[in-house]
Amino acid sequence: AEAQSRNLRAHVVFHGQVTIDRVRSELAEHDILLAPSITAADGDSEGMPNTIIEALAIGIPTVATRHAGIPEIVIDGVTGLLVDERAPEQLAEAIRRLDTDPSLRNHVSRHGRRLVERQHAIGAVVSALEAVYDASLAR
Repeated sequence: AEAQSRNLRAHVVFHGQVTIDRVRSELAEHDILLAPSITAADGDSEGMPNTIIEALAIGIPTVATRHAGIPEIVIDGVTGLLVDERAPEQLAEAIRRLDTDPSLRNHVSRHGRRLVERQHAIGAVVSALEAVYDASLAR
């Protein structure tokens, strides 16, 4: 309704729930991922969206909000750009920065991918889990 009221329907698509293959396909066709998560009125929050991990893994520069677990993976100016929740002016400025600064875009793309490789690749996750089991068994 908001997109319609602002005459944006030709520029905005709401896909709803999609498969991981569709997410990857969509990411491959775009230059920037926007993940402006917000805390719900009842206090519910998102955690760390897998979409952000997927985008960083393939080198898509990401703009996200300082929300829940997002700053653990989107480190402002290093692996992406962070803005405050409900701050559309900050969101627009971050998009402009990535659009006009190829050096910044390349920097966050490269470092975002490296972070995912270090912390979220299957080998890294399995090793961390094994370390938890080993520590528990040692006690």
